[in-house]
Amino acid sequence: GMPPGSTPPTFAQWIADLTHPADRERVRQSFAAWSREGYPPHQAQFRGLRLDGRVVDLITHSRVEGDPGAPLLFGAVLDVTERRAAEAELRAAGERAALVASGLGIGTWDLDLHTGTLRWDDQTWRLRGLEPQPQLPSPREMLERVHPDDRACAAAMLESARTDAGPTDCEFRVRRADGGWRWLASRSVVLRDRSGAATRRLGIE
Repeated sequence: GMPPGSTPPTFAQWIADLTHPADRERVRQSFAAWSREGYPPHQAQFRGLRLDGRVVDLITHSRVEGDPGAPLLFGAVLDVTERRAAEAELRAAGERAALVASGLGIGTWDLDLHTGTLRWDDQTWRLRGLEPQPQLPSPREMLERVHPDDRACAAAMLESARTDAGPTDCEFRVRRADGGWRWLASRSVVLRDRSGAATRRLGIE
């Protein structure tokens, strides 16, 4: 929030005046450790304070070049405030949906489209007659539990779920742990950030 041409603050001024009070000591220690370790590539995340009082989420990337005795420090600062706000909104939306679904006996699942990480809530496990486990079944194991007549639909849904395409919709039978069959109807939609980029897929069963 400083006007162009302003004198850059010293490191001490930057910490004291432009870093959120709750993050100051952590940032100070992080950069002190960076110095002690001989300036390897360094990243820090913290809240900054603009001159207008607004709090912003920042990530810094720093490196050193030149003579170790007189190092030249280079850095870039990224403002990720809007991205963090969008992520918080998505998390809140997912939590609200999960709460409603839980009250109705509906299972929910969540797929991170960036990392491919899939999560089931406890009810999604129990719909299959299983107790919740730390490790999800593999896609192959999931399909093995689906009735042979329904596997084409389930496989297509699994494939589509990992893209940023539109909603998925499939009804299929799964074999429960006791050997019985249960019909499930699985629906999912893509959640996007403020820029329109697909970030997550939220599903119910």
